[in-house]
Parts: sequence; C-alpha cells; structure tokens
Amino acid sequence: MSKSNSNSLSSIRSRPSLREFEILRSVVSTGKTTAAAAKLGISQPAVSRALKHLEERLGKTLFLRESGRLVPTSDALALDQRLAPIFGMLAEIENEPWLTDSDRPLRICAPPTLSHRLLQPIIADFIKANRGLRVQMEIGTSADVNNSVAEGIADVGICDGSHKHAGLIREPLRIAEGHIVMHVDDPLSKQDVIRPEHLDGRDFIALTRRFPMRTIFERILLEHGSRPLVTVEVSTSVAVAELVLAGAGIGVINPFPIALSKPKSLVFRRFVPVIHYETAFVLSSTIPPVPAARRFIEFTRTYEFDDEHSRPA
Repeated sequence: MSKSNSNSLSSIRSRPSLREFEILRSVVSTGKTTAAAAKLGISQPAVSRALKHLEERLGKTLFLRESGRLVPTSDALALDQRLAPIFGMLAEIENEPWLTDSDRPLRICAPPTLSHRLLQPIIADFIKANRGLRVQMEIGTSADVNNSVAEGIADVGICDGSHKHAGLIREPLRIAEGHIVMHVDDPLSKQDVIRPEHLDGRDFIALTRRFPMRTIFERILLEHGSRPLVTVEVSTSVAVAELVLAGAGIGVINPFPIALSKPKSLVFRRFVPVIHYETAFVLSSTIPPVPAARRFIEFTRTYEFDDEHSRPA
C-alpha cells in the first residue's frame, strides 16, 4: 500500500464519529458517565471508551474528574456549543413528518377498477398515518396512467395493463391468473377449473377490444374452437362483475382486486389455459420519485390482502 493511501485510511479511522459526539454532549449535560449511559441506552464502559477515543482523536482533554463528576473543559464546552445546531437539525428531521420535497400533493393515477376497489381505503389510511400530506387522485385508462407518469403529470401510477413504455419502471404488487366470474347458481360453479369448451354458446360479457387481454382470450378460444356469445362489451372489470350479478352472462377478469369485496352470490373459477395478470406500480425511469411516492408504495406493500385468487409479486 502506498504511503498516501495509508495516510488517507489513517485519517478516516481517526475521524470522530457522530455517536462519539452524541456521547460527549450527553456527558456535558449530565456530568456523569452512568447518567449519560442510561440516557443513551448503552453501558457505562462504552461511554468511557468513547470519551477516551474522542480525546485521543482530537488531541484535547475534554473532561476533568472532580468529586465523582466529570467537569467539561473549555474545549469540551466549545465543541458542545458547535455541535448544538447539528443535533438540533437531526432532531427536527427525526420528528418532522417531512413527507414530500415540496408543498404540492402526492399525485396518484390509476384505472377505475383499481381506484374504486383497491386504493380508496389505502389512501385514507395513508393520509391518516402521514398528517399534513395531501393526495391528488386521477382516474384514467391504463394508457393514461402510463402517459401521466412518463410525462411527470403523476408521481406514481398503478395498473394491471401490459402496455410497454420506454420511459417507465414497473414495480409489481400482485400476481394473478384470469378467472371466470359467474353467479353462484350457475352450473359452471361446480367446476374447479373452467376450460374454453365450457364457454361455448354461453352469454358472455367481454372487455372492449382496446384491452390486450381481450385479444389473448379470443386467440385461446379460437384455438380450442369455442364460441361464447358476446352480448355486452364494457371497459372495466367492475362492470363485468356487476353485469354478471345482474344475470347478463359470465365473464373473464383479473380477480384482483374485484374478489376482495365480491358479493356472496358471485364466484370465481380459474380459467385454463392460464392468462397472467400483474398489478404493478408505475414510476418514471427518468424522473426520480418524490419521497411521498416511495412512501406510498412501501405503505401499500404492508397491506394484507385477503385474496385467495392472487399472490404477492
């Protein structure tokens, strides 16, 4: 090792730590190593060692022992005075709900199904846990979500669409497989698994053709020679479930988050061949996320979803 590198490492090793400065300030305020140790939740020998190391590194005598007390020297008092604003700022950071890097609201964008059936209670709990934070919720198509995040109009999005976008990062939340949703009295409810041949000739509620999953589903039906009768086309999974409940037919959907609050009169049965769904957060790949967006993602991941039809990503 070169002499310059050795000197550099020696300098790093001899630099006082923040913890040692914290111990110094505690001893200055209490006058005893035992009291400082109790205040900081460490042992008395650890306090004594820290003071010894600090004096060695600074090359100064910081305390004098008088009648069982440690009396700070002028050097110790001067150092304590200089450290006061630093530790004051650390205390403010620790206690302040510094939720965002600005005063503007956290901007979230999601499609209708996720907005109404998933995010409402999560957002309510999130703002209760983060007093002072405001949230702006925008509802649009999956394409709208992707475009809003990519253009910086939204801070974070969440969707289950498979649209590719070069300016986005997807962080998966839940994974599910396509399920046929039907009334509990439907004869198909006796099946554990629904296959394409079960759907032939059945009244069917389909998502509109702008959804990629519609194309995937129709290709599977074509390969198996199955022809359900599409009687209604809708743009949300919620509409599919509600029309099934009203007796308009059956449908195939991503069970998450519909199954979280489904009526007892609806049942879900797994469809095979498997159609894969991934519900994910969407972030910009070029704009760093605001702290509140990252906090919202972390908060949502702590939720325990009572859903047997999906699993954590």
